[in-house]
Amino acid sequence: MEDRADRVRKLAVGIGLRISEAEAAVLAEPLCRLIETIDLACADFAVEAPMPLARPGFTRWP
Repeated sequence: MEDRADRVRKLAVGIGLRISEAEAAVLAEPLCRLIETIDLACADFAVEAPMPLARPGFTRWP
């Protein structure tokens, strides 16, 4: 299983950035915490504001 630093490097390369292994290791923990926070916020939003189904064929937010 790849570690967080490897995932950070792949993410950076995917958006066109070049970072060293050391930089990825430093960014790994705060970036993963940020992603987890966003995931939790999105989950809370989905519970509080369910997707409207009033319009036929409506399958996602605009």
